[in-house]
Amino acid sequence: MRIMVAKTGGSVACDERSRAKASPVGDTTGGVMGLIRGLLDLGHDVCLFGARRGALPAGAWGVAPKNKDLDELSTVKEVTRVYDAAVEELQAFGPEVCLNVGGPAASCSWIGNPRGVGLQTWAIKYTGPALYAIQKLKLPRIVVIHDPRNYPIEHEMLHWEHCVPQAVLSLEEADFTFRSLHRRWRVKTVRSLGENWWSYGLPYENGPTHSLLLPVARDLLLAVAHGHFKDPRLRKGREAVWRNLLEKYRGPLLDIAGKDWDAAAGWLPGSVRWLGVVKPGKVRELLLRTSCGPIVPIADKFVTSKIRQYALYGALPLLHGRGEFLTHDYEYRYVPQDAEIRVSNAAELKEATWRADSDEPWRRAWVDKIRKATGPDFSVVEHCMEHYDDYPSYS
Repeated sequence: MRIMVAKTGGSVACDERSRAKASPVGDTTGGVMGLIRGLLDLGHDVCLFGARRGALPAGAWGVAPKNKDLDELSTVKEVTRVYDAAVEELQAFGPEVCLNVGGPAASCSWIGNPRGVGLQTWAIKYTGPALYAIQKLKLPRIVVIHDPRNYPIEHEMLHWEHCVPQAVLSLEEADFTFRSLHRRWRVKTVRSLGENWWSYGLPYENGPTHSLLLPVARDLLLAVAHGHFKDPRLRKGREAVWRNLLEKYRGPLLDIAGKDWDAAAGWLPGSVRWLGVVKPGKVRELLLRTSCGPIVPIADKFVTSKIRQYALYGALPLLHGRGEFLTHDYEYRYVPQDAEIRVSNAAELKEATWRADSDEPWRRAWVDKIRKATGPDFSVVEHCMEHYDDYPSYS
């Protein structure tokens, strides 16, 4: 099959080297390059459509719209000229379907925005070209979601009927409705198993063969997490979960790498140290020195890439929950419900960190189990491309 892969939203597709230097959005966001590598190995022809940083996987096509000079003041005629040129180049590839890895959608902006957000410019450069191509070529649009805040909103499909998703593959199985300006939408999503695509084909995917994983001193405990405590797009309760884990924690010094933890300054104990915002390359360096650390999903029943990210760098992820709100790996696909590396409160977190620090064979055994269990799985996305009419979506 000939597949157009498009990353829409505010971030662009990055190769491994470029991602290490990227803004603090995590080491694994979107999994675009891993998805492309996986599809190529499955025998498909793949074209990445849109902006990118770094090199494409060997064998992939690439079409990058020449939209550097477009912004919120550009005329419709100027924008259409650039988009049409990109679509003409894409037609030479001849895509049959579009896998659209969704990013945050712009909802409003204004000229001279004093906060410098520039959402209209962002949409024109990073979302508009892909949606225009989907509409122009009448491609089935399969949306891939790696963040619960990135589901398509109405303006993406209000006038372009082919941009209504044929299927939505998410890191959760969900069924919900939302009210837009013009109608009520019902959204059904299918669990994609896409949280581990990012690692496919990396040199160190299957074990400690890469120079990054040479034996090092595991002298850190680390939580890689943004706070998101005041994000109105996420359900309330995230701060309460982290507070339950950390406020009474009295174990070895635990570092936190991420943004928005200033809101927790009043309750973080002295045994927890906030490092501030840390870029992906630095996160990797820290994880290579990390013994273990707690991970909490961004939203309830939303599986994220942190489990594999920790394990591939030799660190042990301590998963929050055994069925309560924000239980990580809620299906228990990777770690059993009663496993010792699941933690629900500060006392359990302390016990698990001490065990990981003092029992190296136990820690390594768990890391190896998780590394094997979280291997990238493309079965759902491949089936969906062939049978997208069988999948629920927007209605």
